[in-house]
Amino acid sequence: MRSTHSHSFTMVFTLSISLLSFGHLAAQSPVYFEDAVVAILRKNCTACHNAKLAEGGLNLETHANLMKGGDSGPAVELANVDSSPLLMRPVGDAEAIMPPDGNKVGAERLTPSQLVTIKSWIAAGALSRGASQSPMDYSNLRLPEGARASYAIAIAPNSDFVAFGRGGQLVVYDAKRFAAPQPIPDKIEMVPTQTISNAHPDFIHSIAISPDSQRIATGSTGQVKVWKRIESNLDATREALASAGVDLSKVLAVSTDGSKLAMIASTTETINPSEANTATAQSQNYLKIIGRDGKGLHSIALNQETIEAGAWSPSANRFFAVSASKTLHVWDLGQDSVTQATAPLASPVQSIVALDESTLLSTSERKALALQWKPANVEPLPEHPLATAINATGPIDGISLSADRSLVCSVSQDETAGTSAIKLWNVAQAKLKGAFERDREEQFALLNSDRELRRTQASLERSKALVAEQEKALEAEKAAVKTAQESLEKANQAAVAKEKEMQAAMSGIADHEKAMAETKAAIDAATQKLAQLTTELEPKKKALGELEKQNMEAKGTVANSTQALAGVEENQKAAVIRLEERKKRVERENELLTAVQAKNVSTKSQSESIRFAVQAIAFAGPDKVAATRVKDKALTNVVDFFSTETLERMGSLAIGKPIATGGELATVTAQQQQGSWQQESVWTMPSIVMDRATALAFSPDGTSLAIGSGLASRGGQLSIVSVADGSPIKVLPDLHSDTLLGLAYSPDGRWLASCGADKMTKLLSA
Repeated sequence: MRSTHSHSFTMVFTLSISLLSFGHLAAQSPVYFEDAVVAILRKNCTACHNAKLAEGGLNLETHANLMKGGDSGPAVELANVDSSPLLMRPVGDAEAIMPPDGNKVGAERLTPSQLVTIKSWIAAGALSRGASQSPMDYSNLRLPEGARASYAIAIAPNSDFVAFGRGGQLVVYDAKRFAAPQPIPDKIEMVPTQTISNAHPDFIHSIAISPDSQRIATGSTGQVKVWKRIESNLDATREALASAGVDLSKVLAVSTDGSKLAMIASTTETINPSEANTATAQSQNYLKIIGRDGKGLHSIALNQETIEAGAWSPSANRFFAVSASKTLHVWDLGQDSVTQATAPLASPVQSIVALDESTLLSTSERKALALQWKPANVEPLPEHPLATAINATGPIDGISLSADRSLVCSVSQDETAGTSAIKLWNVAQAKLKGAFERDREEQFALLNSDRELRRTQASLERSKALVAEQEKALEAEKAAVKTAQESLEKANQAAVAKEKEMQAAMSGIADHEKAMAETKAAIDAATQKLAQLTTELEPKKKALGELEKQNMEAKGTVANSTQALAGVEENQKAAVIRLEERKKRVERENELLTAVQAKNVSTKSQSESIRFAVQAIAFAGPDKVAATRVKDKALTNVVDFFSTETLERMGSLAIGKPIATGGELATVTAQQQQGSWQQESVWTMPSIVMDRATALAFSPDGTSLAIGSGLASRGGQLSIVSVADGSPIKVLPDLHSDTLLGLAYSPDGRWLASCGADKMTKLLSA
């Protein structure tokens, strides 16, 4: 024991010397509580010494509370720095050292450098910047540049992207390339779609993505942020090109690399201007070849020809066009010259693409037609495998070709039904890759409808099973009533029989006593007879007593049977009520099932094809097809983007003016930038977030966000806020006794499950 104390004294003495050797630091650079000391205490001490727990009456959360001290006195001795319990307890005896060994909150012993900081602070006067400094202020928190640990990740419900935290960065990756079934490589080399470097000043501890995949919520220390997908504006791109002198409604086609545009321009020219009396004016059409910047490269007179469609060859040095006069025009564009050739066509052509420098794929009379260009001649290719495959699936009204010429997109219109069929073809294999027959929103609506139908059916089956169980229980109650009634009847019969036996015995005794009276009159003559009768009387009295006892027992049995009958009758009544309530619920669930089934059928019927008429189609980058349409009765013009991998709609974008031609659509989308994620709102503690936001979950309808947070060993808080404005809907500051770590909504939004570091899982009605 002596050696232990001696060792402790040596530790304290050595520490005191080492601390005093740094005394000059206090004079040179004063240390403030809020700058350094509070961080040390929060990491190692405040889990047990806080306003809620305050072991030993000591609260170390704020400067004022620390200076106030605890039950054993002040924690800081300004007059005698080395005697301050705040310094002595971290290096005291093993039994009294703080934090104690084996503590449940994982607090660690203070390091010598931390003790030096506290020593310098006390030596300088235990300074504080004032009450205005919040004890939970994280505004100045910053991560070192190398801190890149990932604590949270989430995949979008529509499988389009993955979002995760890297330190304080929010990183979004495009996941569409793996949406279709295919082998996943061992190592994925991908470039982030977007990285927001300063998303949070501390680590991102939680991530959630809204059901419609349009919002990302991120949680960090002291704050939760919501990021919204912002699509680029096609109107802005269109206006930029128009300001460069490009009339987009006249665009025929854009080259593969986007460097050249072919368009139609009209000018009015005066004929014979020297003859004033005979001067006339006429409109002249020109084929204009312009660069990406809108500057003219070539101007070719068309001599009144009306061009219907055009296409660039892979080299962008040859341009094909078809006119209303059933003529194919071919221009070879040199550096300073243009060579033109024409060839007649057998039928009018509505759209055209160039598979290579001389092979064309066109639409004519709602069929796909392959053509082979030779100087001054064009030959149909009736056995072309791609055209044959396309025609085998029905009428075709338009086509578009991807920039790498590996895919062809076709569209067929059903004007009567107001629907369109957009199909994707593999050029090399001459096979149908798939059809955009359902858009993403309707597919999710169908999926949710199926889930709702299955849930309703399961609930109905459970109710039916309970009805059967309760009917069985009612039968058991009825059997119990019958058994009780039979027992009561038997008890009544036994009681009546005993009553008769008792009456008979009493009558016999009366007769016997009468005989005794007559005998006593002749007692002198019948002494012997009296003795005999007296002897016979005792057994009869004993038998009477036994009968009286049995009669009382029989009456008790009747009373018990009556009480038992009343009880089982009450049970039977309750069983009848429960059964009726369950039957009514079955009726309600049957009605609900009928409604859900009708909704499910309606949803399926609406999702069989694209429920709108396409105005124009074009490839919009390497991984998507753009299609224009009118959205609603208000004639809202919309561009829909479809993934060439998943064959599903990736999203929609409203535009100011309609886009009627594929050339115009290709021109605009070729210069369109991808959408990005921008901060929509930020919610800070303490009313919403307590310390770190460690769990997030969007409600199934996307209107609210559940936030889990908490302070270690002190409490776990649940906050539910409106996504629209951040207003609190529900706040439960002490849902858990320790940090809340996980949240999950049920698919129907009726329940919210939570779990925490207190080893508890809870289920709340949402």
